[in-house]
Amino acid sequence: MKKLVFKYFDTFCNGELIPDEKDPGWIKPIEGYDSFGYSVDAEVVFFNAGLQDEVQHIFCIGRADFRDYLGEWFKDNYNLPVSNVL
Repeated sequence: MKKLVFKYFDTFCNGELIPDEKDPGWIKPIEGYDSFGYSVDAEVVFFNAGLQDEVQHIFCIGRADFRDYLGEWFKDNYNLPVSNVL
């Protein structure tokens, strides 16, 4: 299941990360990708609730699995530490 969810993230969430102009401690995907953001100082991935709902519905996974998968995918994909996924 994890491979399928990772493939979904690769397809619909993957994009270059850019610093937020208003908050230098925050990075986000390039324009057009609003699925998540990352706090550099806290090492936390914040996600859009719509992304969680869609992934849970498509793959029939729970909230904890979604967060685990997103955190692992983000860490592997962007080579950034992840202390939490909120």
